[in-house]
Amino acid sequence: MKYRSRLSIIHDILASLYEGPKRVSHLARDANLPVDRLNRILEALEADGMVGRDGPLIYMTERGRDAFLEIKRVKRILDRLGIK
Repeated sequence: MKYRSRLSIIHDILASLYEGPKRVSHLARDANLPVDRLNRILEALEADGMVGRDGPLIYMTERGRDAFLEIKRVKRILDRLGIK
């Protein structure tokens, strides 16, 4: 089993939400996380203003979009340097 950093997990969550709002179950599938673990991370992201909830849907805020694009940029740089 391959370990994923918290940054990588957050990247995967935000990448899924970048496509549009999702239900928790669909987001859990896309991010390859159990729902209980995803909910803990979503609570932190919501507290930081990166995601929001609209009924059963989770959506990315503008702050979340900005963070996602920055994380994506940093990941590309690290990949080029051979750092995972």
